[in-house]
Amino acid sequence: MIQTTEGIVLKTLTFRESDQIVTLLTPRMGKVAGLARYGKKSLKRFGSVLQPFNILEFQFRERPHSSLILLEKAAIKIPLFHIYRDIYSIVGSCYCLELMDELVHERDPNFEKYLLLLNILQKINNHSLPLPFLLRWYEFRLLTLAGIGPEFRHCIKCHAAIEDDCDYQFVYWEGGVLCPPCYVSGKMSDVLRGHDVLEFMAFMDSFDQGSPREIEKHTAVQFRKILHNFIHYHLNKILKSQIFMESLRSGISCESSAFA
Repeated sequence: MIQTTEGIVLKTLTFRESDQIVTLLTPRMGKVAGLARYGKKSLKRFGSVLQPFNILEFQFRERPHSSLILLEKAAIKIPLFHIYRDIYSIVGSCYCLELMDELVHERDPNFEKYLLLLNILQKINNHSLPLPFLLRWYEFRLLTLAGIGPEFRHCIKCHAAIEDDCDYQFVYWEGGVLCPPCYVSGKMSDVLRGHDVLEFMAFMDSFDQGSPREIEKHTAVQFRKILHNFIHYHLNKILKSQIFMESLRSGISCESSAFA
């Protein structure tokens, strides 16, 4: 039986000469892989829509005794043409797709994760905020939805509230900040100023309320380091798109904030 749903293309692989295996994130099935027979050649059924970032409406069949669905037809549901306006938007979007692919399991539906990815791609497409701020918001929210969100609102041991004029340690294996009385030296950690923690969480809250405020560049840079190290700790690897972002960042002048 042919079914219809929507989905976001996470990645596409060539299979044999003209077939393609497409990994999609869908609202009701979660992450699924689909076989598109003659996907590279069939302009009538697929055109050129089986590419990362594309938000599709597609028809498919379930295949007996196989986790692969069979893609029958696909078309663009929501166009995101402006993602391709510059290399930074493209690489940032690739990073969002790759991180989502790593943090979701196949056939594990999570509508909130789907909405998050849809939201971030549209925001990058619309250039609604500087890219670094969008990526920090996306990383933090996705980690939270994956059940491994870092704790920045209070000390994870004594639960004391964060104070503006105090220094804290973010301990990676514990997944949160420790106040000075609770911290034991020797743990893998990074120093965070209380002022920066409060600023970052205020940014997160304002973003969720629909009126995002900007944060100071040094705070964005500090939390980029913290979140990237935290992701690396949990995945036990560095994402390819993250490596490419770092190579771009190293070639950007210090005045640029493209990947701050």
